[in-house]
Amino acid sequence: MRLSTRGLTLFILSIIFTGQLQANNNPTVSPVVYRLLQDAQLPLVGNDEISSKSGESVSPKEKTERSALALSQLSELKLSSYEAALVNRLQGNLAISIPETPDYEKAFGYFHRAWQTQALPDDAQQKLTHLLAQLAFELERWSKAIDYMETWLARMENGARKKSTVIKPEDYLVLAQSYSQLNQWSAVIPPLQSALEMRSPAPESWYQLELAAFTQMEQHANSLNVLKTLVTHYPSSEYWQQLAVTQQQLGQTKAALATLQTAYLGDYIKDEQHIQWLAQLCLEHNLPNKAARVLQDSFQSKGLAKSKTNLTLLANAQISAKSYAGAQETMATLAELFPGDKETLAVLEQLKQFNTQRDRLQR
Repeated sequence: MRLSTRGLTLFILSIIFTGQLQANNNPTVSPVVYRLLQDAQLPLVGNDEISSKSGESVSPKEKTERSALALSQLSELKLSSYEAALVNRLQGNLAISIPETPDYEKAFGYFHRAWQTQALPDDAQQKLTHLLAQLAFELERWSKAIDYMETWLARMENGARKKSTVIKPEDYLVLAQSYSQLNQWSAVIPPLQSALEMRSPAPESWYQLELAAFTQMEQHANSLNVLKTLVTHYPSSEYWQQLAVTQQQLGQTKAALATLQTAYLGDYIKDEQHIQWLAQLCLEHNLPNKAARVLQDSFQSKGLAKSKTNLTLLANAQISAKSYAGAQETMATLAELFPGDKETLAVLEQLKQFNTQRDRLQR
């Protein structure tokens, strides 16, 4: 999951005016600074709002000019920490909201300077912390994203949240993905599991990240649980096959066989390697008839090649199932496809003799 620039901009716009137009009620903001702030933010204000308050109509060009002049004048004043925070926060909003292409790098610098003052009201400071975490993530500054998000989450989890502010699963995901980019896989799991607890089923990519973390740490039992979730909500050949492989790695061969059988019946297994594996597992667990049926069905419906390996495997399954006539027929096909193969001809001759003797005894 990556933040979309549209989503990030909309989030920023939602906090642009928070606490800003009430600056004149704060004794640390002088009337001069407040007036300049009003002019500086004009590019962010709709004409309807301007008209309702002042009765004037301001063109986009005039807004830009008045904003630039106000910011220039503000830069020449000696500002309090609170005033400096307001100015920097406003400049960050302008860097993101006004250009055709948002300048996240410049905005990050302004927002960081506003945040460093620690002069904003607590609620505004927390919103700025959250915004900086998202911006750092967007700019691929993984360590910064972690620092800001962990700071914000710690405050929120310790009761600093407002009724209008809630922790979303995507907040934990920012942490998890940032840790994954730093290859700190053990740190990925706690925030990711917090995100997964908040949304079920979660997007496929969240489970993929969890699987990647457990795989990197070689925690196969945990990988197994994630794969079971994936085949439930997002079934695919890849996940079914990974599930069987992981079960095999854990020594759960019967479970691997059941997984492959289910996947085969669901048409999730079509490649030669996994069809062969399914047939071999059937033979290992004394299910030769199933092994033979899988191979025969695969020849007909899944395009399995009638190679020497596959036909030999089928013949072995038929022999184990005591289907000697079928095994003879399979070996005869092998002899036709691979004439001159001494081993094939020898087995075929033995089967012919065995079947002939058996037929005589049955008469």
